[in-house]
Amino acid sequence: SMETDNFDNLLLIYYTVGIITLLTRIVIIEGVCEKEAYSLSDAYLGLNFKKLKVEPIQFICEIVENFMILIENEKFYKYNSQLVNKIINYVKNNVNSNLKVIQIANHFHISPEYLSYHFKNVTGMSLKSFINQEKIEFSKYLLSSTDLTIMEITIALNYTDQSYFSKVFKKYTKVSPSQY
Repeated sequence: SMETDNFDNLLLIYYTVGIITLLTRIVIIEGVCEKEAYSLSDAYLGLNFKKLKVEPIQFICEIVENFMILIENEKFYKYNSQLVNKIINYVKNNVNSNLKVIQIANHFHISPEYLSYHFKNVTGMSLKSFINQEKIEFSKYLLSSTDLTIMEITIALNYTDQSYFSKVFKKYTKVSPSQY
């Protein structure tokens, strides 16, 4: 009858919202940036479940899969140091600002010496190299997806001058920005 159908729907909605909430917490515990986790969660919670054109089970599988993808994307830098994971997130979220070891140390209220030592100890890579690597990754995106000039990208990523930026770019990618 009509009633049971309606009840089923409500129950399904209730469970679906529960799953989304749970998955959001799980991926954050797994090291996914909160901003990313909540924006995926909000995208789903903002939908009108009653108007969905897909089967509930198919919809729930899609939700789980998309949250899993978030975790997979984070996995390549999941270290067993919460501080290091926070620093990595901080660098990724502030890649276009003037990132210096001392400024990051101040942000996390630790000494630059300890920060550098701890980061290298945990990741096997110096923090300075990691910052450059992230900036170069971002500049590759800017070079391929925008019409910014190399000079504009140099300024956007807070490099002192274009030749220094090109040198760093070449070190990490083996080609010059213009070749890229």
